[in-house]
Amino acid sequence: MPNFINKLCGYCLAILLIVTFTACTHEKADIIETTTTELPENAFYYSGFDSASELKQFVDELKIDVASNNKQGVAAKISYPISIRISKERVLSVKTRTDFIEHYDEIINQKVKDAVAHQNFNDIKENSYGVMLGRGVVWIGSIKLHEQDDFETKIIGINNQ
Repeated sequence: MPNFINKLCGYCLAILLIVTFTACTHEKADIIETTTTELPENAFYYSGFDSASELKQFVDELKIDVASNNKQGVAAKISYPISIRISKERVLSVKTRTDFIEHYDEIINQKVKDAVAHQNFNDIKENSYGVMLGRGVVWIGSIKLHEQDDFETKIIGINNQ
């Protein structure tokens, strides 16, 4: 009888691992849109992006980083320095990645998480400043710090209030 119980427990453990792996795989797939962009490659040219597919890759990576609470990944996507209004009375001046990571939970609150998670790429709005996720909760721009630098896609604004 004990061998039967050991085998049964082994089978249960194997099934549990398979179900857990499958759930995690589906959860990550839900974060990234499985649809292809319906937009032409130059759809965001007015806002400074030459390639819609490169912008989509940035947004998809941001979605994964925010959903998995990857503070370093999100911090690497920020253009520093950046000022973020934390409350009506408080504006946080974030000068470095270290500052950002230290205040991550204040900056990336539920409003920001929801805006990033629920943004459909084909519905992104733009203007000459860049593109916005969640009706302006997160702003993304194509910037370069010095004339000799290449343009980089970075988060240039977060409005979490």
